[in-house]
Amino acid sequence: MKLQNKWFIGLMVGTAVSLVSTSCVDEIKFGNSFLEKAPGGNVTIDTVFNNADYARQFLNTCYSRQYYGLPYNTDSNGNIPDSSSPYVGKKDALTDCWALYFSDATVYKQYYGGTLNANYDIRGNIFPYTREMVWEVVRWCWLFMENIDRVPGMDETEKARLVAEAKCLIAARYFDMFRHYGGLPLLYASFSGTEAGYEIPRSTVEETVKYMIKMLDEAINSNALEWAYSDADLTSKAGHWTKAGAMALKCKIWQFAASPLFNADQGYAGGSSEAEQQHLVWYGEYRPELWDNCLKACEDFFKELDSKGGYDLNKASVETPEQYRQAYRMGYV
Repeated sequence: MKLQNKWFIGLMVGTAVSLVSTSCVDEIKFGNSFLEKAPGGNVTIDTVFNNADYARQFLNTCYSRQYYGLPYNTDSNGNIPDSSSPYVGKKDALTDCWALYFSDATVYKQYYGGTLNANYDIRGNIFPYTREMVWEVVRWCWLFMENIDRVPGMDETEKARLVAEAKCLIAARYFDMFRHYGGLPLLYASFSGTEAGYEIPRSTVEETVKYMIKMLDEAINSNALEWAYSDADLTSKAGHWTKAGAMALKCKIWQFAASPLFNADQGYAGGSSEAEQQHLVWYGEYRPELWDNCLKACEDFFKELDSKGGYDLNKASVETPEQYRQAYRMGYV
């Protein structure tokens, strides 16, 4: 279920500029350099979370690092990008989602040349474990949640909404990785990199799914997220997570969890691998209740949609494969 544009994983490119604070020595940085520490302490973090605008821009940086699949427009040359973009992996480039016909693209050459496989090289052929900014965003979101309470000039309603958005961002980034790797290390706080016991073991598929669902449930049940933004709010709020988006992602996670990829009588590789034995890449058995969870999540979403509205499903303007594909890519508006 790709519910995009107004509220799913919309295009929210965060401000990636450097600002100079009121102090003559504290430089505020955004993007990958945002959390560089000044010598002797956490001056940069302290400065950011002593200013409401800086705190908002901090979260915008997290938004800018989301994975944006299913773009429904091509680039200026009419081509679908492949892994030359750090946020558009090869995994979607030859599917029903995209129809890649740019012959110079790496994935095109590998696929039609018969050399494309599941191996992960230094760039990461499918979804790189370290290059897609997943762990950076997760850490930044935890830092945001740990420090938001001390931000002055921001009311409690906005703080609650931004915390709920941060939880959606964490769930979304985990799902990006989960669909390729299965069980993942689960983070419950930020790290500076100096703590004892910094290494976290990989969790099972079941534990990882529960982690993502818990994040989304907390965001959904907080009553802090807007169901949908009005047209007047879209100038500043387009792309922010909403309750509708969180409920839709919950449906998608349960769908993947219930699918034969993770939920089957036997592991995909035969059941003898270490990852299968430890249930890192599947549940270890077939569980029909996972489909019940998916059905319940979908029913909850559509019940809410029928009650509150706010979104219209795109439909093909002409009954052609191209128009159906375009409508599917755009999802809801």
